Amino acid sequence: MLEDVFSPYSYPDWAPKDPLAVRTLIKAHVALLMNHFGEKIAIWNICDSLIEAATEPDRNGFCAWVASYNKDKLASTNRKMPPGYSAFCSFSQILRWARPPATGRQPVFLCSSEYPENLMQFLPAADKVGSFFPTDGVAVHYTMEIGSYERLPKVNDQLRQLGKFGGRPIYVSNLNIASSALSKCGEDKIGEKKQAEYALLIYRLLFSRPNVHGIIWGDFVDENSSGATPKGLMRSDGSLKPVYSGLFDLIHKKWWTQAAGKTDNNGDFVQNAYFGDYRITVTDSQNKSTTQNIQFSKRKPAQVIVTIKI
Repeated sequence: MLEDVFSPYSYPDWAPKDPLAVRTLIKAHVALLMNHFGEKIAIWNICDSLIEAATEPDRNGFCAWVASYNKDKLASTNRKMPPGYSAFCSFSQILRWARPPATGRQPVFLCSSEYPENLMQFLPAADKVGSFFPTDGVAVHYTMEIGSYERLPKVNDQLRQLGKFGGRPIYVSNLNIASSALSKCGEDKIGEKKQAEYALLIYRLLFSRPNVHGIIWGDFVDENSSGATPKGLMRSDGSLKPVYSGLFDLIHKKWWTQAAGKTDNNGDFVQNAYFGDYRITVTDSQNKSTTQNIQFSKRKPAQVIVTIKI
């Protein structure tokens, strides 16, 4: 996934502030990005925090352009929509520039919000989602405090509610859990252990939600973590924290399917498997082998039949 292609927080202060000039600049930048990387990157979180941008029109030119849709698109209507509606209008415009022709690999485009609550304001209009929610999926950010177990039911309910957006996939991006409430505290063995335990609990919760298609950890290293507290998988000196080892074992061992066996009398071999990319090798009695690569994902049927001839 490519994160934060456009964001109110990354738009430079010296860049144009006039909405028309910003529109021209973004259109050219989208064309440049898609020409170079369009089919190489599977998932684009192309616009980060658009809803927040719509509420801060004076922040910079990007925010001014996003907010301008409130005037241009809604002034002549009597429809009462959430303030962030203009964000989806601008996002729809960016998607029209970005989408490649319907040939070959089609990237997935996401629109994200720093706060899930901002996306949930659109739920009352979810029955009309097709008319104003053009994205392929949504990305939400979560910053969790270790030990805040009382928040987990709310997170679970938010993910369930967000599934009402036409069944679009949800990607939890910028998931952050600090190992200490202090900044630059050095190694905190007790806090790091709690960070690992809480992270594994949250990953299992997110993994259990059918509409969650991906989880992305926010800060990789403690140094310069967002919010000044150590939220990394590694310490500032590059050493691994317990959360790194715990997530590695969970994802690359428990949630990783490796199987071997013999076919039955009909030549069939059945295996339950986690979603992912697989390499299947079949060897006959003469020790002749054939290998085939397949993709098993939520976007495909729950049962995949692979026929291999050798």
